[in-house]
Amino acid sequence: MIDKLKLRILLFCWGKMGKRFLAPQINLGGIMLLRRFLDKFSCHRAIFCCALILLTLALTSCERPPAGDTIVGKWKGRQTEDGIMVFHANGTFDMLYEDKASVFDYETKPNMTWEAITEVEPYQVYITMKAKDKTQRMPLGIYKIENNKLILRQPTEIHRTLGGFDMGVSRYEIPKDFSGIVQVFERTE
Repeated sequence: MIDKLKLRILLFCWGKMGKRFLAPQINLGGIMLLRRFLDKFSCHRAIFCCALILLTLALTSCERPPAGDTIVGKWKGRQTEDGIMVFHANGTFDMLYEDKASVFDYETKPNMTWEAITEVEPYQVYITMKAKDKTQRMPLGIYKIENNKLILRQPTEIHRTLGGFDMGVSRYEIPKDFSGIVQVFERTE
């Protein structure tokens, strides 16, 4: 009775491997190996070993994001001209001056949303601006958060020209690292 209980517990913990042993083509060598293993341990030890293995697998497979690694919040630039950026949890985005007045007039203020792409390294953040009938999505840059500081490197703008005249931004190139000029913002809320 105890041997069957030990065998069932071990086969249960091994999942599909156990189903293979219980298939019509019985692997006698495998069962004999399991029986020798179980003879050396008591039933309680087998249960403890299986529980320990399952607990270890569960804890190592779970990955929590680092604390404070979210861009949501209010960020004040170290330099006065950087102003304040606010990334709201509902996806909206605001840009403010030092005196907390909006960068845009009330009449001309576009509806701005943000999107962080954290599947790539370094993380990227994009801003979508909607004003009247026009929508524009542009990269704010790459970012990282260290010690409650948002470190942001803006993308390179590539301009089209015609005979030396600037025709506007044609595309953005996202930087691959933080070498170069970066902006540093400190979390205020």
